[in-house]
Amino acid sequence: MAMKSWRRVGVAGAAIAALAVGVLAPPAAHADPVPDDPNVVLHYDFSTPGAVTDVSGHGNNGTILGTGATVANGVLTLPGGASNSGAGYVRLPAGIFDGKDTLTISTWLKNENVAGNYAAMFFGSGTGTYPAQYWLLNPRNPSGRFKTVVTNGNVPTAPWGTEYGISPTTASQGINGPTTTTDWAMFTTVITPTSISGFYNGAFVGTVPTSRTVTQFGTGLVGYIGRSTYADIFYKGGVDDVLVSTSAYTPAQVAELYHLSDRTTADQTQAALAADADAVDLPAETISDLVLPASGANQSRITWESSAPGVIGADGTVTRPAEGQDDAVVTLTATFTLGGASITRPYEVTVAAVDPQRDLERTADTFDLGIEVVTDDIVLTDAVDDIAVSWASSHPGVVAADGSVTRPAADTEVELTATFSRSGITAARSYAVTVRAQNAGQAVAYVRTGDTAKTEVLHLAAAATGDSLVALNNNKGVLYPQYGTGTSRFANPTLFRSPDGSYGLVASDNASNGRIFVYRSTDLVTFTDQKWVQTNTEGITVSRADVTYDNGIRAYRVVLRTPAGAAYEVTTADFATFTAPVSITAPSVSAPSGLPTGAIEASALPVTAAELAFLQKSLGRIVNTTVDAGDDVEVEAGGELALPEKVDLGYSDGSSKQLGVDWDTSTVDLETPGEYTVTGTVNQPVYGDSKGILVPERADPWVFRDDERTGEAEYYLTGSYPTTQTNAGVGYDRIVLRRADSINGLSTAQEQVLMWSRNAASPDTSNGSKIATGAYRYFWAPELHKIDGDWYIFFTSSRSTDVWNIRPAIMRAPGDSDPMVASNWEELGYIKAAPGDTAAFANFSLDMTHFEANGKDYLVWAEKPGTSDLRMAEIDPANPAQLTSTSILLSTPNYAWERDGGNVINEGPAVIKSDDEVFVFFSASAVNETYAIGMLRAPLSGNLMDPATWSKTGYPLLTSDDFGGQQNGPGHNSFTLDENGNPVIVYHARPPIAEWIPGADGGLNDPSRHARVKTVHFAADGSAVLNQTREEELAPANREVSLTVTVVGDPEPELDVTAVLGTRCVAGKVVQTLSVANGEDVSVSVTATGPYGTKSFASIAAGKTSSTTTFTTRLGAIPAGTIALTATATVGGSPVTAETDVAYPAATCG
Repeated sequence: MAMKSWRRVGVAGAAIAALAVGVLAPPAAHADPVPDDPNVVLHYDFSTPGAVTDVSGHGNNGTILGTGATVANGVLTLPGGASNSGAGYVRLPAGIFDGKDTLTISTWLKNENVAGNYAAMFFGSGTGTYPAQYWLLNPRNPSGRFKTVVTNGNVPTAPWGTEYGISPTTASQGINGPTTTTDWAMFTTVITPTSISGFYNGAFVGTVPTSRTVTQFGTGLVGYIGRSTYADIFYKGGVDDVLVSTSAYTPAQVAELYHLSDRTTADQTQAALAADADAVDLPAETISDLVLPASGANQSRITWESSAPGVIGADGTVTRPAEGQDDAVVTLTATFTLGGASITRPYEVTVAAVDPQRDLERTADTFDLGIEVVTDDIVLTDAVDDIAVSWASSHPGVVAADGSVTRPAADTEVELTATFSRSGITAARSYAVTVRAQNAGQAVAYVRTGDTAKTEVLHLAAAATGDSLVALNNNKGVLYPQYGTGTSRFANPTLFRSPDGSYGLVASDNASNGRIFVYRSTDLVTFTDQKWVQTNTEGITVSRADVTYDNGIRAYRVVLRTPAGAAYEVTTADFATFTAPVSITAPSVSAPSGLPTGAIEASALPVTAAELAFLQKSLGRIVNTTVDAGDDVEVEAGGELALPEKVDLGYSDGSSKQLGVDWDTSTVDLETPGEYTVTGTVNQPVYGDSKGILVPERADPWVFRDDERTGEAEYYLTGSYPTTQTNAGVGYDRIVLRRADSINGLSTAQEQVLMWSRNAASPDTSNGSKIATGAYRYFWAPELHKIDGDWYIFFTSSRSTDVWNIRPAIMRAPGDSDPMVASNWEELGYIKAAPGDTAAFANFSLDMTHFEANGKDYLVWAEKPGTSDLRMAEIDPANPAQLTSTSILLSTPNYAWERDGGNVINEGPAVIKSDDEVFVFFSASAVNETYAIGMLRAPLSGNLMDPATWSKTGYPLLTSDDFGGQQNGPGHNSFTLDENGNPVIVYHARPPIAEWIPGADGGLNDPSRHARVKTVHFAADGSAVLNQTREEELAPANREVSLTVTVVGDPEPELDVTAVLGTRCVAGKVVQTLSVANGEDVSVSVTATGPYGTKSFASIAAGKTSSTTTFTTRLGAIPAGTIALTATATVGGSPVTAETDVAYPAATCG
């Protein structure tokens, strides 16, 4: 570099000194004069080639040790290397940090190391197995974050456990730093006797309280650039402008350091100034004094000038024009100064003249009722300052004029009208509120027993009024705090209502400090916007917080309860800042009764019928409620019976699916017309043996269904071939594949070895299989895919004899070949990152999968820079071994259920799609009973390469708890379609008891991770459900179905013959008359038989009507009745007989 950082004004100390008195020095010549800051201890600008010279004038030069370090062009470059490599680093003067309890340490770094455990700067203990006391700066810790920490205790055997600060080893002892890159960046730390603060590129990251001082670290402290006294790798990359001062720099001073650096471009400084200018928000009109900010969020200093100081002063004081005068328009000009640069920005404000009516209208316009959705009494104020307010309600029976609320049967909108009055002048305004329906049940929030970060999370239960509580989500957590925030545990979670109709959740930080977790929710199901906020500065420990909203103060009232039983009230409008706590008498709260198993620290929120129904539908068990076999069936006699192949199943949440059905048709005689009832048994598949095992000892099972090769469904299964400690060196050394025409057929299908690892102990290649040329064991998690017409297997293997040097590899077979023939496969090598992508495959990488969406192909895999994360990139399907895009970070473990001790894992991705969404399921936690399956989801219409498109469900979808102790550690799954076309999940899980000698095998060496299968259900909201039981999928009452089958014979013969009946009276008696019309084209003979005799018509000609005949009844009155006509004719050479009844009415004579 030709110019050095901070030289715009000479040096850092000069800049700080100038800032302290409010005057910035002009740019100085680049001769690096001695800093004016008397508290600077050392300043290395690396302007002397080959040496680390202190330009502060104190002579605290550094010493280059090891090999490979250079100082050239104003940069110290360190080579990095293993802990025993002898790589170059810089030693600082001995004891330079002794007794310095207040320090600012700042440096620019261009880090070329991957995420991990190492130090770019360090001071602390120089003896012992580990450094007992220290400060350590790591620009990219195992989570990829900026880390600056001090030891806040004295535990020489495990000092990392005492770290406090930014991104400490124990996350609850600090706050997360920002993720960092390989670009030049400025890292600044401020240490005081009571705190440590971090800054990244001049921006404040946070402050963490501490109780241990540097003096307590002892004497003889060592200091380094490029290493620590841990046996970690050395720092690799560039170092510039190292500054150490015994002053505690303010955020404004740190921002000046950053923006005065020549590594910060003028455009960056101008952008920061412009952002501060854009953030100034002055009212367009005012009648009261203004608050004119003196600094911006980027720490620019702001000064003000007014075009009319008599109206608005430079301090914001407002003097209004008198009544009758014009409004005054004033231009306020702000000057923003940062890093020696300045910009000005004008802001126009109108100061309204005194006008009583307009002032009243203005007050009415700005009045805020403070609430939109109402469940309890509200405050309807009677005055605003000296203005009286009266109220009227459109539904006084729901919201009265005094604010009292009577909940209606259904949600009701009410218009409240306020009349503002002063000195005979009035103004009216209306405000709409929605009053929620009456409560119909309760939602209960609780944590569970167990005293872990996996049990002390939000659980929910619900019930209608008078009913027993039912645990939701199978009595599993529905919300976990971001791991590393505080203690990562909830205590006493409570739900509350917000004034806009949404909801909130608060929980104490495990009753261990004054902080609370705060979330918002629109539906009581999904909780977002986590806050971890300090409620007080008085040292009050919060055990429980209860929240109610008070529209009278436009803020929440929060009752803080202590573990000792005391209570305090604070108020907050935003859960960011709180009023000072006021001691109160603790209000009584009634604890919910009938809690689910293991529930503790419970609280209840009354809910409406609609809210309760939504909760139960969203988080309750989805159960089969109906079965529909379809319409009854009619079949011609002698025909073939076709019955429905599937039945429709309906579920409690409104979702549906189909299952096959086996019909018993033994009762149907297709030759005999009539009605028959047939019964069917719904064909609910059962997979695997009596223990639910499809294939034993096949971890990471992958099942692929292919319908193209033969035109019929074929199922393929591959998985990790296990190793055990009883057979050392064997296992994880081959790619295996089996095939069957059904899923269950895979249990006994013959398995073929397709490829052996390069260092397999006893490879048998007699079937044509090959020995890999570049892939060593461990072979893990093979997956069979068909991409662009060809067969591919993705798998994980080591690149050397170091079994942990693993990366994703790929092999191929032609699409028109039989994938079961080993000789058809060829090794393609390892997947390659796109040019310029330094993140993909830079670390331990494994578990690659493929999916296609909207015409694009993607690969997803696990990568372990520190934690095991999921990454994703695009490929060209014609060459799936080469990424075509820069990879994105898809997921990183950030919840307690994704970790177990030191295992911090997202791995084993598998993809399933619905019509609207794509789901990436993954496995988390450790390879033991805590293994669990989580889910990411994204709309298919979104940009899948934008991480913001994806959302992670905050709790696991399948865990050991879902199997009632019968299976442990479900995970690393695949998806396929069963014979009915329904999705199934194929996964591995351990049995409930060890099948191997205790201690002999475990984790990756446990062969008892067996392949299993269960159905997947898609809920009405589109979510994939993995933990539905067989009884929930198909209710026992719906296992049998029936239909009516009607066998239809030849139709009854018909002749077109009609009769006309009449009556007449003869001598007071009824006589019936009858004539018959023949509509046929052949002659017809007809016989008519009734109660009063029989008449015959021997032959009625075609198309003719018979003569009239009579029936003598000899009765004066006859009742209604019928006469039966029997007509015969010869039609088409065959005799035809047809019968019909002719009705007649009652008749009377006389």
